[in-house]
Amino acid sequence: TPLKDSDEEGSNEFILSFFKSEKFGYVYDYSMKDAINNGILSEYDYNPYFVNLEDDEWEMYKEHSANIMRTTEIGGINKKSAMLRQLVVDQANQKISTVIKILKHIETNGGIKYTLLYSPKGDYGDENNEDDYKLIEKIAQQVTANFKNLVHFIFLGETEDRDLLLEDFENGDVHLLHAIKCLDEGVDVPKTRNAIFVASGKNKREYIQRRGRVLRKDGDKIAQLYDIVVIPTLDQFNSKSNISTSFLKNE
Repeated sequence: TPLKDSDEEGSNEFILSFFKSEKFGYVYDYSMKDAINNGILSEYDYNPYFVNLEDDEWEMYKEHSANIMRTTEIGGINKKSAMLRQLVVDQANQKISTVIKILKHIETNGGIKYTLLYSPKGDYGDENNEDDYKLIEKIAQQVTANFKNLVHFIFLGETEDRDLLLEDFENGDVHLLHAIKCLDEGVDVPKTRNAIFVASGKNKREYIQRRGRVLRKDGDKIAQLYDIVVIPTLDQFNSKSNISTSFLKNE
């Protein structure tokens, strides 16, 4: 997955020109669809779960949307406003209860063992409040409160004994791992059955790599992908249809 969706620095052009040159040519091109059809990767079911922005979140989303097109001193969009707007969607309040709903569904359909849960990066709530903590930690607390016998751990770049955690996960001693980005690539745990995407970035590479964690072949398993998708309510859509249409396309 060498190419980026957003390529302001021109790296895609360099990669394409390098590998499509007469001297080199593409080394190898093998799609995920081909890998599934050829039995290299597992088939999977895609399960979207839809949530709404609450009214205060919708107001923040509109405010940041209005600020995005207010150019900066050097021109272009206001990247900070774009980031803050995406943060509103990534950390929509209804996502936490939806994670619990998904896990209860998984529990009654084969058990939660071998599940990866991807949370968005960034702090939860007011970015200026030092008492706020990351959404991944808040989700983990709710999982503990709702599933008394579930063994789950947060898996971050700074997490100690990560290899041991992965080994316990593959053995089934750890049932669920919470991650942000460090389980996107380079990890091979074929027994993984379920992946929950609390938020997905706009980078196609990230989504492909995350699917790759759960599509490793293990018998005749059919992997389950759960994607939490944010949509405006009908009232929100009607109040600002141009912003809402763009919002829906992005999601």
